[in-house]
Amino acid sequence: MEGALKFLTNYVGLLRDFPLWSVDEGETRGVASQLMHTVLRHRDKYGRRIHVFRSGMWDPEQFTFDQCYKFGFMLNELVALEGKTQVRIMLFFSPGA
Repeated sequence: MEGALKFLTNYVGLLRDFPLWSVDEGETRGVASQLMHTVLRHRDKYGRRIHVFRSGMWDPEQFTFDQCYKFGFMLNELVALEGKTQVRIMLFFSPGA
């Protein structure tokens, strides 16, 4: 129970410190167009969603780390709304570069 409370406290703090929905639509579309963050269309054999983050595709001249992080977090929040994902969870995979 203590671990769950700490997790929830940290999560609420993260949302407070990094307001996710303050990103404008053009910025979100721009980060999405870079294809750094991808959620695979199909689930793995255990029914889990797979989020692939390709850090090597990030161009810091176009987008800040915060913009890329916010987009990935928003994407995970949207995927987590699926009932099946809430039960089966999601994997986050980030290949080297």
